[in-house]
Amino acid sequence: MFVVVLCAFVAYANAANRLCHGDINNLHPTGQRNGGVAASNADAQHDLPYLEQHRSCYQASADKHCIQASVIAAIASRESRGGSLLTSTGGYGDNHNAWGIMQCDINHSGLNCLSCAWNSCCHIEMMTANILIPYINQVKSKLPSFSQDQALQ
Repeated sequence: MFVVVLCAFVAYANAANRLCHGDINNLHPTGQRNGGVAASNADAQHDLPYLEQHRSCYQASADKHCIQASVIAAIASRESRGGSLLTSTGGYGDNHNAWGIMQCDINHSGLNCLSCAWNSCCHIEMMTANILIPYINQVKSKLPSFSQDQALQ
């Protein structure tokens, strides 16, 4: 995850209240397969203008689910470069098998991915509530010895 840049993206006074699922500042990411953390940080810098367009959506979903907005923004950055890869496809990615900024898997997620506009707060909330948070909780359940930070990573 693009920790360095995206942490700064959403830092503000209430951030401490969003630590129910770990603290992104305590993670030790390895970065992209090719280029490592430096490449991830460069991509995140490029994605910031696109991520800024949905800042309030990331923050609202983060507040609702007690997770740092930078985690949600990092997923959007990784999945669709903050949405920049989807403008030419009308919101589709992965050969029309995924939808939206956070790339809802149309065939396997069990969600009605197309029920929210691809670049909407609705989509970000749907993916945070129905995919991200349950996945983190699943890791915690399967690996109870993991810290909150380890489960998040």
